[in-house]
Amino acid sequence: MLEGEEAQRVHPQTVLAAGDWKFEIELKQADWEMVELLSDSISAKALVTRVGEKEYELTEAVETITITSIQLRPLGITVAFEKPEPVETFDCIYLNVNQFSAADQRNSSDENDLFLMMNDGTKVEFHQTMGAKETAYLRSDSPIVLSEVDYLHLSGGVKIAVVEPAP
Repeated sequence: MLEGEEAQRVHPQTVLAAGDWKFEIELKQADWEMVELLSDSISAKALVTRVGEKEYELTEAVETITITSIQLRPLGITVAFEKPEPVETFDCIYLNVNQFSAADQRNSSDENDLFLMMNDGTKVEFHQTMGAKETAYLRSDSPIVLSEVDYLHLSGGVKIAVVEPAP
């Protein structure tokens, strides 16, 4: 390792401009790669939380909801849905029923799990950190290569094939 004068002799440096330099890099044209999985609304199961007679009372039950959009991204899924009737008592939903249901409502099979099945048979699970009021945001533990996804499995056993859009 060379130091001091010896380093300057072997690797001379020329200062072109002194001072602090700041650069702004805009990512407006970045590829945020996304695949919309639905062309029409579908029905699926979700854990729906409702407000009881008193404001602090909450009830939960697995109900059928209408999903209007599912956007698959490399780091997660965004799911838009219609609020289930009666809207007056609706509080929020959880899409991964097995993750949030009480023990007596859980199903030991994959039927009420939300996950991606990859072409190689690997299952990618998602996590929803809070109840969704209009749009649910679910994160995966690792990045997803969208071109290698076989299908999305929703609670209630609904499977949606993932087809790469034409360029």
